Amino acid sequence: MKFKKKLDQALEDPKRAGCLVLDTHGKMLVITTPKGIELPKGHIKPGETPAETAVRETLEETGVKCQISNHTPIFIGDIAFFTATPISGKPTTDNINPKEKITGAYWTELTSQIRPKFSRVVETYLNR
Repeated sequence: MKFKKKLDQALEDPKRAGCLVLDTHGKMLVITTPKGIELPKGHIKPGETPAETAVRETLEETGVKCQISNHTPIFIGDIAFFTATPISGKPTTDNINPKEKITGAYWTELTSQIRPKFSRVVETYLNR
């Protein structure tokens, strides 16, 4: 019962948001951190929608500006992930705040090995 309550709360009020950005070649945008390969994501600021956060965090963490392509998020815990397409920019970590601990940003195959938590986002996307 406690789990269901936490899940319902996360669906109604996610704490973080991110993007599964896919280019025209079917590659996804990822970041590398000390924990492994992940999707860009971050905390929702007051007054910001989850979709706005996802786009902002993707730009901040990767240097790639994107546009949400599906406004129905994929939830993993308290994170709402949106699928998106790139608009401009190239993956870079040149402007990353060192506190972020992001060591790389790049395009990779959808089948690439990423942290299990994030691979569930890709699996859900592929099964939609």
